[in-house]
This record gives sequence, C-alpha cells and structure tokens, in this order.
Amino acid sequence: MSVSPASADFKARVAKLQLCDCKRNWPDPHLTIELDHIPVQRGEATAIPYVWCEFDRRDVPIGHPPGKSEDIIRMNLGIEWVTQDVIHRLAEIAADKPIWMDQLCIPQNDEKIRRILANIATIYKTFDVAVLMPGHPCACLSLIVKELEARAAEEGKGRIPNLDDDIESYTPNFCLNFPFILKTGWKNREPCAMLGRICNSSALDPSHKSIWKSRASMNQSWRNIG
Repeated sequence: MSVSPASADFKARVAKLQLCDCKRNWPDPHLTIELDHIPVQRGEATAIPYVWCEFDRRDVPIGHPPGKSEDIIRMNLGIEWVTQDVIHRLAEIAADKPIWMDQLCIPQNDEKIRRILANIATIYKTFDVAVLMPGHPCACLSLIVKELEARAAEEGKGRIPNLDDDIESYTPNFCLNFPFILKTGWKNREPCAMLGRICNSSALDPSHKSIWKSRASMNQSWRNIG
C-alpha cells in the first residue's frame, strides 16, 4: 500500500475517554469512547505509543460509544497487560484532552489509512506524548532516557539506539524499563509521560524505587464480555 504525502489540512481522529458508570452487562471499570476530528496543533491532544506485548494477544473489551453500551470497542493486547490498569491509565491521560492511539483512531479504510500513515510523524511531533507500558514505573526512567539521548547525540544518530545495542552500556544498573522503552519506537521529544515496568534492583538503588503501584488485578469477569 502506497502512502500519500503529508497534508497541511490533515485533521486527526482522536478519542475522548471517560470512565463510565453504566451497569448494562459491563463490569467496572470501563470507558465511554467518543471519536472526533481535530486539527493537529500543539497541546490539543496526547498521542500514545505503547507496547502490544508478546504473549496470548487477544481482543480485550475496554468500552463503548456514549449511550451505546451494546457496541463493544476492543483493543488487541498481550496477557502482560492488566485490563483495569490500562483503562485507568487511559482515563487519567485523557482527563484534560483527547488522545490519539492507533487502535482506537485509525479507521479501517485503505485511503484513510494511507493518509494517516503519511501524517503519523506530524502527530507525534506536535501532540503531547505518553508512552504506555505494562507494569509499574520507577524513578530511574528519567535517568535512562537522559543517558539514551546523550549517547544518541554524541554518536550523531538523533534517535534512541536499537535493542541490539548493549543495554548495560547505557545504564549503570539493569532496569526492566529499558527494553520496553526501546521497543515502543517513540520519538525523542518532550513532554513525555512514561508509564513502565518496575525495575528489579529497587532494593539496591534508591533511584530505582517504584513511583506508582498497580490499582487493580485481573478480573475474571472481563473474559465473559463479547
């Protein structure tokens, strides 16, 4: 499929998310998801790159359009994700402005897909960015990102190194956040809110302490939707 050139009048389809309190065949939590089109302008939305994960990927129900609880909206995610945590994090990120996320916002139409692909770089360079990962974030994330940016600038790459590079050469203590950062493919820009996996050296290094604890655990009732 060929990609159309980027367009100055391109409008991004974004999702307005809210936690929903309807009880019709839906467990808590779940979202109302309203789609809208907005100009691609700084500060108007948050773009969310994320890790799909590797194991038992399946279509997970996360919500429905406002007033249409029978229309199930799903995301394809690996079993590493805790569904309730994904929903809470999306609701938090979308509290002040809508989000752009490929699974929710790219329509399944070849011509529209071509146009969006041509504008993805503009979307990530213009909107705020929140990188979504499974697990808990730790305080060392900012240190790792700074090390990566400094190394990339020093080598003239202007990008985050590939996963094939030596992980331990970029950070003094191995952190489980590191490979997840590399896998997301997010662009080197600010602001960037990072949600990630807690590292395995938290007991040894104060910079690796957890800064957020999971609010929910897997609920079997999610397996009974759709």
